[in-house]
Formats: sequence, C-alpha cells, structure tokens
Amino acid sequence: MINYRTYPIVLGLAYTMISVVFSILNIIDFRIYIILFAIVSVIIELIYYPLPKDMNYIASSITAFWIILSVYFVLQIFGII
Repeated sequence: MINYRTYPIVLGLAYTMISVVFSILNIIDFRIYIILFAIVSVIIELIYYPLPKDMNYIASSITAFWIILSVYFVLQIFGII
C-alpha cells in the first residue's frame, strides 16, 4: 500500500529535479518546463492511483492545470494559435 502523504513531496521533488537539470543545461524556455511538468504530474498521479477522495480533487486539478497549459503551448509551438 502506498503512503499517500508522500504524494506532494514526490511531486515537489520531481518539479525541482526538472528545474535544476534545465537550469544546469541553461534551458530557459518556459513552455518546455510546462510540458514536462504536465508529463511528470500525470506519471506521478498514475503511480499513486487511486488517490483518496479528499486528495483526488486537489491532485487532479493540479494535473489538469498543467495539461491545459501544455496543450496551449504545444498548439503555439505548431503555430495553430
């Protein structure tokens, strides 16, 4: 059984690792950060699935936020928007 209290810690560590690696590589394009944050959020949410009901709304809204932003930026990259 997974300890669901570690979900925010794991999510924060994943975001920090992405930010540190990109800072070291001197990548400053904000769109790439958003797209990778969305991918990491989905993967971590799948690892912790099913989340408890009270935590599910918060985790799903964080993931949905990153997905909506990443779709917007991907459409911008392809020149659709």
